[in-house]
Amino acid sequence: MRTLTLCQKLIRLGKEDIPMPSKTFFNLSPEKQANILSAAKKEFSRVPFEQTSFMNIAKDAGVSRSNLYNYFANKQELLSYLLENFKLSILSVIKNSLKKSQGDIFQLFDDIFSYMLEYGFSKENFGLFRSILSNQRFTDQDEMFMAFQQHNECIAELFCYESFQLQHLNINSEEDFQNILEILMGITMKAAIDVYNHPKEKEFFMKRYQDKVNLVKYGIVKKEVT
Repeated sequence: MRTLTLCQKLIRLGKEDIPMPSKTFFNLSPEKQANILSAAKKEFSRVPFEQTSFMNIAKDAGVSRSNLYNYFANKQELLSYLLENFKLSILSVIKNSLKKSQGDIFQLFDDIFSYMLEYGFSKENFGLFRSILSNQRFTDQDEMFMAFQQHNECIAELFCYESFQLQHLNINSEEDFQNILEILMGITMKAAIDVYNHPKEKEFFMKRYQDKVNLVKYGIVKKEVT
């Protein structure tokens, strides 16, 4: 069975139904909405995703669990909505990076990595991002963009072969491109996980990330001197 490329996976996900809060959530006052989202962020920051509890979120937000289920179908839907600002901003980072660098794939991942640290290391977001990036479900290479479900079609388009300038690289096919894309994605996610799990060693893991990218960029086989 033929393995789907990352781009194809994103396109397929983009065609699926998009999870969103119910209309009753948007009918709540801004204060009540904020209380629910604040309680959710607190709970998702406290323990790994599988151990989080709708009951704890409801109790902390001052609503019943049944009402919370009226607003959100499940924890994944609530987390996805909670990350909405990050989804929108990372999409903007991708667009701007591709435009500014004229499709430089290495610059793109540098920009994504930098922004993941900039956004997630803020006081209000650190616990949440550390919890997410410590969760295998969200760090699996095939699943890393699941949190961007509302924008999958846009991301799929941006990450496709035609979006990049590859003439100066040793890439001869779309399959080669997908392989490089997944390698860089794996390096970036691993580095982000390391930084969030060991924040005091942030500079070390940032340098380690760049060293790994450079190995991909420049190769490990020495050129023969003629």
